[in-house]
Amino acid sequence: MRQIKLVYSSSPPKTTLKVPNNEGTVPRKARTIPFGYKVHHENKDYLVPVPVELEALKKAKQFIDEKYTWRSVREWIIKATGRNISLAGLSKILKKRKSI
Repeated sequence: MRQIKLVYSSSPPKTTLKVPNNEGTVPRKARTIPFGYKVHHENKDYLVPVPVELEALKKAKQFIDEKYTWRSVREWIIKATGRNISLAGLSKILKKRKSI
């Protein structure tokens, strides 16, 4: 029987771009980009907040507190930001995020 010799080559070290946190950047933790953030233009491992979307989430929270329906708030947020969001996603964001 013939033996196979495995050869492991060391890959070159990854160069990590440093991203200053003065922009409010946060490290990317998952494949999905959360509503209110976009991928950093220099380093795909970081997310940058989108002020328009975060403000819309704050207003959406107020609308829900004022007893508007979740569906109407979802339609409003889509029109206000131009970014689609599911009803379940909106519900999850507004119920779990404490900083809104």
